[in-house]
Formats: sequence, C-alpha cells, structure tokens
Amino acid sequence: MMQRSVTIVVLLLALCTAQAQLSRRRVLLGPVKPGAPGAGSTPTTPSGSSGTSTIGTGSAAADPQVVDFSGRHFEFIGEVGGVYTVIQDSAHHVSMHLKLGVLFDHNGTYIDGIGFAYQGHKIVIELMNGDENDMSVSLDGKQLVMDQGETMQEHELVLPLGKLRLTWELYRPSFGNTIAIQTDLMRFTVYRTDKGSLDKGGLPQPSFLNFDAKLLHPPAHALQGIIGEGYTRVLGGEGHSLPNDGTFYGNPDDYLLPHYFPENLPASQKLLLPTLRRRLTEKLSHDFFHIRFFAASATLDFDSLPEAHAGGIFRSL
Repeated sequence: MMQRSVTIVVLLLALCTAQAQLSRRRVLLGPVKPGAPGAGSTPTTPSGSSGTSTIGTGSAAADPQVVDFSGRHFEFIGEVGGVYTVIQDSAHHVSMHLKLGVLFDHNGTYIDGIGFAYQGHKIVIELMNGDENDMSVSLDGKQLVMDQGETMQEHELVLPLGKLRLTWELYRPSFGNTIAIQTDLMRFTVYRTDKGSLDKGGLPQPSFLNFDAKLLHPPAHALQGIIGEGYTRVLGGEGHSLPNDGTFYGNPDDYLLPHYFPENLPASQKLLLPTLRRRLTEKLSHDFFHIRFFAASATLDFDSLPEAHAGGIFRSL
C-alpha cells in the first residue's frame, strides 16, 4: 500500500512539473514587413475589427487617444515618465508608461512601455533605448529573444485560475511588431507605430506603442483603471454614465504608480502554490472560482458583450 502511494505521488509530481513548465512554440518565416499605422491615422484594431466602440472593448493609440470599456472616447493627459493603471481586477494588473511627444500644436505624451500582470506573473513590453523601432519583451524578468530567422514566439503558462498565453509576432499583417496576451478574461494586444509617422500638422513623430483590449466574458469582479472602470460604470446603469464628449473626468494622479506594478498585488494574484500541492488542489480551486463567478455575475447580461468577443467562462485559450 505504501509503495502504491509513493508511486502515485511520484506520478503526480512528474505531471505537475510538466504542467508548470513554460511551453514555447517557434515559427521561422520571412515575410515582408508592412508599415504600422501612424500618429494621424485611425487603424483597425489588431484583432481585425473596424475600431467601432462596443461595450467590453477598449484601446489606446497615438498621444494617447483612449476608448474605455464603456465605449467612451477621450484623450488621456498624464505626466511624462508617469506609469498609470489601465485595467485592474483581482487577478490582472495592466499599466502604461508615458514619454514626451512633441506635436505640431502642443506637447503631449506617447506610450513607450506596457506592464501586464496575471496571477503574479509579469510581462513588460518596452521600446528599446537606442533603437526606437525595436521592442523588448520580458516574461517574469527573463528577456525574450528572437533567434536569427525566427519571426514568432508563443509562450504559455498553465495557472490555477486559467492560462496565460503570450504570442509575439514580428510581422503581423498591417501591424508589424505585435504582442498578443490572452487570459481567461481578456485578450490584450500591443503594437508599435514606427518612428517617422506624421502628425496632423506634418511633424515627424517618434515611435510609440498602442494597445487593444477585449473582454472575453463579463468579469466576475469590478474593474478598475483608466479603461477598466468604464465597464464598472456600465454595470452601474445610467446614473453612473458619463457624457461621451472626449473629456477624461477622472484625476490622473489617482491612477499613478511608481512602477509598472503595485508593491502589493491583489491577494488572488498570489495563489500560486508549490507545484505538487497546486495540482492536487487544482479542481477545488477551479470549482471555487466558477462558483464565485456565477454568484458575482448572476445579474449580468452576457449579451451586453459583442457576440464576436464573448467566449464564455469555459473558453479554451
């Protein structure tokens, strides 16, 4: 009996170790790189949608023109060098770093860095110093590097509350260098506009980052952040809505951070257990999450999200 128990534990340990490892897929191709949208353009989103605002989709482009999850458009004016919370819930934290942008009629800001945390795992995407037309991507502090001839990488982590998938493409059609991140809740895509695009006055601009965010289903928790709180206002009804007049009504300082991620991430982001224990308790954690999800979203209208983006809570990533 003892030998049988030991054998089961060994098998579970082997399975856990395999599941905890980061998987990676490489693609070696060499297509011609297309140009990315410029500062004065209105591109489609990286997911291929027309850019029409719908509940549960958000974006930030150029200097930066923002669309929150309620569909409101506004220009966000933050401090040069500031880091601001974009989306946050109990398992996610997304932030953006701003740099100076000199336009023909005013000084503004552009995004030059993105931080994305999910269940304690951190992705940082930044324009590289000394070469503004290149990006650096790191996962949990490890720099990702494209080998010679490599044009795409896909990294996936299996976690207690779902998967974290990162796909990095150098030559995504119409968008060029692009990073797509997907979790159980959202799809978040970062793409770069190269140095030399012209603003409306014809002044050449530096390179900058843009992003597109889509909720895959109604969140189980209230969302915070410049873009995230738009969805919370939708749930609050008309009494919590704001006029879509291009104005950001919040205080930028309320979203300001000293770094990409807060010192104390939300508690549920620290649910990562030692490998063996995590696998033995995975079903319990999974079931608890879905019970909590159904309780929190019982009054939500799943049809409020566009059908094309709604994948359901059991969506396979």
